[in-house]
Amino acid sequence: MQWLAYVIWSAMILCVLAAVVCYVLGRRRVQLPDAPAPICTGGRHEPHSSKVVDLARWQQLVHCCGFDAETLTQDPQERMRIGVDVLGVDPSWLQGKDTAMYPCLSFHNDVAAAVDFIEQHHHADQPLRLYAVKPEEVPLDESVYEASVVLCFARRVQIGDSFGWRYFPVNVYWEWGYPPEQMQCRQILYLARCAGCDLIGLDADMDDIYELLEGIAIPESVVTAQNAESLWPVADYAVPGQDVMGLTDCHLRSEQLIALIKEKGWHCVEAGTA
Repeated sequence: MQWLAYVIWSAMILCVLAAVVCYVLGRRRVQLPDAPAPICTGGRHEPHSSKVVDLARWQQLVHCCGFDAETLTQDPQERMRIGVDVLGVDPSWLQGKDTAMYPCLSFHNDVAAAVDFIEQHHHADQPLRLYAVKPEEVPLDESVYEASVVLCFARRVQIGDSFGWRYFPVNVYWEWGYPPEQMQCRQILYLARCAGCDLIGLDADMDDIYELLEGIAIPESVVTAQNAESLWPVADYAVPGQDVMGLTDCHLRSEQLIALIKEKGWHCVEAGTA
């Protein structure tokens, strides 16, 4: 049993030594100055001055927004500021990285957010445009599989003495076979009409429509639509609401949308019949 006693005493001695070491280290830690807190950089944008503008992307942006590159600044830092702060593109895209050109407006299942957006950006002397883009030669009918619509707001902007456009792609997609999505698209069209925005119906091929939906690029048909002539009667599809299958609590009913319109002081127009 003598060996058992040695084991017990050894364990007790080790415990005492461990306590002494912990006490000494604790005293030293108290006397040391505090270490600086770690700096979290995630989610922060770098300052414009630290970014390099890709020339091809800059030229694409200038053309898309209706400006003449020769009349704009040659300074890379100022180009980045204009691209991000004035024209609204993703800074990573302007650097040449593999990202979408524009961040999309999150109106999916949140049409009420479109009310706030229109109120913020629409002015009587400088009205918003709302482009509704559908596939070429495809009617908006449930009998046609390719029937679809993508929306994109546009606002007039000035850089120096030149005028152009800033685009706001909307991630609400009128797609065949999805009545709630179709209704939300119609509601946004109706909101824009009631607020006094210019509604313009255009055509594009399906690849351009998908790219617009994801904010990858603005279709050339939108870029060249400076005369604001509509190719199809988009206002006919503007309604405050529909009784369709698949609606949930996140969807606004007709009476709720009309209440929001009246709250903003806008004029409720007659619903479309298409």
